Amino acid sequence: MLILPKQPFVDWINKLETGAPPLRLAELTKDPSLYLIPEFDDEAGGRAYLRESFDALFKEELAAWWTDESGWPRKRTFPLFKKWFDYQCFPLIQDLASGRVSRTSG
Repeated sequence: MLILPKQPFVDWINKLETGAPPLRLAELTKDPSLYLIPEFDDEAGGRAYLRESFDALFKEELAAWWTDESGWPRKRTFPLFKKWFDYQCFPLIQDLASGRVSRTSG
């Protein structure tokens, strides 16, 4: 699943990062987040998975920028997630690497 920030997410980061030059949406979308999720037959299955698991993804995206959870939105709802992020599910991803897939966070 590809997760791309929207302007409200950038605005949130810029409010927290006082003193730093403001980030622009174009900067953040150059390096989107990709998550391996369970395999599904169609995009509807991926959307259903997202609806059930959005909070874990939301937390990952927030923690990438701000580890102090007191600065995070208190009510992380699915509508808020969709307001802050675009997403796209891919039905097939080929692993062409020879090494093992490893988990880096979570």
